[in-house]
Amino acid sequence: MKSVRFGMLAVAASFLATAAVAEPVAYDVDMSHANLAFDYNHLGYSTTDGRFGTWTPTLIIDEENPANSKVDVEIDVNSLDTFWAKRDEHLKSADFFDVAKFPSATFKSTKVEQVGEKNLEVTGDLTIRGVTKQLFLKWL
Repeated sequence: MKSVRFGMLAVAASFLATAAVAEPVAYDVDMSHANLAFDYNHLGYSTTDGRFGTWTPTLIIDEENPANSKVDVEIDVNSLDTFWAKRDEHLKSADFFDVAKFPSATFKSTKVEQVGEKNLEVTGDLTIRGVTKQLFLKWL
């Protein structure tokens, strides 16, 4: 299981900071205040940052019982941006994401746990290029 940190602090804080409710609530994400970012190590020499500009989150949060919550994301892989066009072109090619055949990636939660006053860990299935791997997201 791998750990991935997505830059969604504002999203996580916005639903954890509201008053408790009796049942799960579906949230509309203000995409002007949300970011789906990543970083990766390049052969041990450098760390590269990137983001996906187009993605659709589904957030259903049960503040009284976080285990009833759902966090799903559909990602337009063609919106990948590492701030260097030639690298983006290579990452979108069949060598990596193969966006021509696999234009989207998904994350579907299988478990949501509150691990702090305003922190969640979300376990789920990430599917890229038709391959699904389990991972967990840390919402800080």
